[in-house]
Order: sequence, then structure tokens, then C-alpha cells
Amino acid sequence: MGHVDVADGLPDPCEQHAPATINVYTDGSLLHSQPKWTSLGGAAAWWPRRTLVDDQLAPGENQIAVFFEQRPDGVMCSTPVPGHNSSSTRAEIAAGILAISGPGPVHIGTDSMAFLLKATAVVSFIRAGDQPYRWLAVHNDGDLWAMFERAVRAKGAHAVAFTKVKAHSTEEDLAKGKITLADRVGNDKADAAAKEAATASRPKLAPMMERLAQRQLFYNRLVHRIAQRIVE
Repeated sequence: MGHVDVADGLPDPCEQHAPATINVYTDGSLLHSQPKWTSLGGAAAWWPRRTLVDDQLAPGENQIAVFFEQRPDGVMCSTPVPGHNSSSTRAEIAAGILAISGPGPVHIGTDSMAFLLKATAVVSFIRAGDQPYRWLAVHNDGDLWAMFERAVRAKGAHAVAFTKVKAHSTEEDLAKGKITLADRVGNDKADAAAKEAATASRPKLAPMMERLAQRQLFYNRLVHRIAQRIVE
């Protein structure tokens, strides 16, 4: 994640087990994903019912997050994800690290199945007493997965849990019971904050990347039409 070194702000050990229900919602966002060099990433963690009076910012949160906001119904932490060769998965991992860096046990609600599956595997690996995932560094996004693994070990694998929530849910999904109102609100807030974080700290760069992405798309379509004419 560029400027972030989670080793300098690892979460404190937590004796409590992860709560049975979600207490923090995370999301990652990737804007202008094509071409990849125009992409801008953002990550967010939304803590409903948390107050900074009772649960102050942990050192890891304070180091990783760029934006903090105490709202009437909770606390929002978010950060841009540096690098112009990013991916939505990298943004999701960054959001997970941000949540785990917070105070106390965490039960993360995420709409990313890719993140959920690997994060659950890492936590299960640690709970089994196995050695660190040294091979993570050579995998896709291995730098962030290694940071994630160290954060989980520091807090304690027993204090971390995950639940999948539906992405981009509708009123119909809510009526059919595919998602609860709390999960829908939490996921939507994290999603909005991640998108905002992707651009808020780079006000001049964001519109430039958007224009470059549009020009590249126009050029790709032009080349495709020319190729079609040649074939015909």
C-alpha cells in the first residue's frame, strides 16, 4: 500500500474472541480500472455504533487511514490505495488490514468473495498453529497478504472473523431476506467511503486519470473499428 508499513503499527493483542455478529464493514474501490495505469484505489472500514470517545483510534488505524470521521451512528476510516497498477482485490485487502488494525475483536462484513475466501484461509492457517505464510510474497498481492497475516497474528486469530454480505443490494433483495437492513446500510456506507477515498486525497490527479481512461477507451474502439473494416 505504498507509504504503509503495518509492522510499525501492528494491532495490540486481543484476548476477546470475535463477536458473533458483524461489528465493522469493509470495502475496496477501484476507479478507472481500464487501462490499469489510470486506476485509482480506495479502502474503507465503517464501524457502526463506535465512538472515538470510548474506542480511540488505534496506532495501526492512525498510521494506515488518511480520513477519519466520527458520525452520529459510528466511525468511518478510509484511505487511498497507492499505485496505478492496482486491482479491486488489493483495495479489499487494504480495507481488511485497516479493520483489523482497529481496537478490540473484529467481525468483518465484506462483499468480496475473493477476499473472504483467502482471508478465511489465512486465519484458519494461523489458528492451526502453522508457521507464517512465507510464500505469500510471491503470490498476487502477496505484499498486502503478508501484511494482513502479520496483523491477524498480532491481534490473535481468535479475535478475527468474516461474513459475506451482498454487494449492491436492492429493495427487492431486502424484501426477500437476501440481506438485512443493517448489512445493507453498513456495506453501502463502506462502499461510498472507499470510492471517495480513491479521489479525495488526489483532487488534481483524479480528473486527469478519468480523462485519460476515456481517451484510451475511445482509441481502443477506434482501432477495433479500423480492424473490422480491414477484415471486411
